[in-house]
Amino acid sequence: MTETAGRTRTRLWTQVGAGLLILLWAAAAVPLTMDAVEVVRTHTVTRVLGAPTDEVVVQLQEERRLSAGYLAGVVDRGALAAQRARTDRAGERLRTALSGRVRSTAAGAEAVRRTDDLLRAFDGRTRLRATVDARSAALEPVLAGYTGIVAAAFAGAPWLWPDRTTGTGSALLALGRAREALSREDAALVGGSGRAGLDGPARARVAELVLTRRVLLAEAADQLPAASRPDFRALADGPATGRLRAREDELIAAAPDDVDAAATARSTELDEYRTRLRGFEVAAVREARRAAVPGAMATVAGAGLLAGVGLVAVVAVLAALRRIVGRAGAPAAAAPVVAGAGSPGAGAPLLHLLLEQNRRNQALLHRLLRLLDGLQRRVGDDATLGELFRIDHLASRVRRNVEKSVALTGGTPGRRWTRPVPLEEVVRAAAAEVPDFERVSTAQVEPAGLAGAAVADVMHLLAELIENAVVFSPAETRVRVSGRRDADDYLLTVADHGPGMSDDDLRTAAEMLDRPTPPETDTWHGLYAAGRFAERAGVAVRLHSDDDGLRAEVRLPAALLVADAGPATDRPAPRRVRPGAAMAGVGGDD
Repeated sequence: MTETAGRTRTRLWTQVGAGLLILLWAAAAVPLTMDAVEVVRTHTVTRVLGAPTDEVVVQLQEERRLSAGYLAGVVDRGALAAQRARTDRAGERLRTALSGRVRSTAAGAEAVRRTDDLLRAFDGRTRLRATVDARSAALEPVLAGYTGIVAAAFAGAPWLWPDRTTGTGSALLALGRAREALSREDAALVGGSGRAGLDGPARARVAELVLTRRVLLAEAADQLPAASRPDFRALADGPATGRLRAREDELIAAAPDDVDAAATARSTELDEYRTRLRGFEVAAVREARRAAVPGAMATVAGAGLLAGVGLVAVVAVLAALRRIVGRAGAPAAAAPVVAGAGSPGAGAPLLHLLLEQNRRNQALLHRLLRLLDGLQRRVGDDATLGELFRIDHLASRVRRNVEKSVALTGGTPGRRWTRPVPLEEVVRAAAAEVPDFERVSTAQVEPAGLAGAAVADVMHLLAELIENAVVFSPAETRVRVSGRRDADDYLLTVADHGPGMSDDDLRTAAEMLDRPTPPETDTWHGLYAAGRFAERAGVAVRLHSDDDGLRAEVRLPAALLVADAGPATDRPAPRRVRPGAAMAGVGGDD
């Protein structure tokens, strides 16, 4: 009796210790991995969309100024038409950037939505132009219309710097807003330089813009990176700034009936200062990017090392515990408590599965570190953009393997959702986490919302099925993921153009999907994992094979569906939340 009780206590403490070890590793590795993915994602998306967005703003600001001059009779139609063409080209460049690779991956979902909002506002310029051409409106409504379009960029569209919450981000954003205040002042002065002059209310608005710009620049000065402060002081103390300040002070102090004050204030000093401010802003952004690269690379490398090397340690300790318990006479009890691993023979296959996952992590980490090494050698070079995308993709795959290991050992992945998520975003997120994701088409997914509690498991389930389809189909073919309503349920289909499966293989595959314990061989690990995720989510998976290839159907019951779901804007943050940070993957919440 005493020997039996001792063995029972040994098994219990082994299971408790193994479970705690897995939880501690997951608590450390998953948040850091998600932070690394967030760093790569934000910097990559900003690199793709930031410069085109900024160019749209610059051209809109100039078009606003010339439109004001045209209404005032001091700018001819030809100059305005040429500027409108430049604005249109800037808009097309932004649309082209948005329709490229950044839209094909779920990593940029929030940035895509924000940029779509900007482009919808941008399309309103047609109405403004018609008003200007007809000269049927007063100056102020036209200026307000252009200012509203520019405001959409500052409201959240990707800018030249990815993080607006840090001191550097706040300083650079303040510089951009200061330039916008100067541009609005310039347009008001140009509009008031005609025969109508600058009336009292218009002069008051100019004075407000002058003070706003000066306050924003003072705020930026306190938070700029140290390397940029000498140049800022040179700009602030330079003769161009002094001459502009004197002109502005004269305007503010002018008599109320001095309608010619705008003509005096609108001088070459403003043009010179605007050019210098713009040059300093671009240089400050470039310096901030250069200074941020080492920290970003350290975050990504640290996450990879902790996720991969930490998993090596976890598996090694689990194997050691199993040997210890085996020597105590109870080898079958060494496996940790896992979903579906309650039978005595589950321990060895589970450890083998964990080791296989770790090998995949290690291979990905080696590739990740090689890319980082290459990036260090080419900081600031435009050719690094493609490598940043590859880093983003590899980091997403590391995160997927980490979360898969946590889930299959009975834990809960760090990403959790409480609000519904659009199914098209879930599908794109799953496709973005597999090899050769460029081959995956996700365009035919009918709108529907998925309950937040099921998002993680459905996303991992789809990733397993999509990866199987990509791996076992010819490289020149596409894998298509579609979704549609089917009575009260929703049917997701993953179809490839591979060799398909024989009847015997289909029966074995069905057994793997329903199998509660890991298979003995590596061949069926993907379908085993898919089955466990399906079981966790409460969905059904069926495989069909015909002459066209293999078709996997995932049936989502009505209980998991919602009529509509807005974009998933929250990033997964199991340990802390950084305000304003965009989501990694599709998003998540505590």
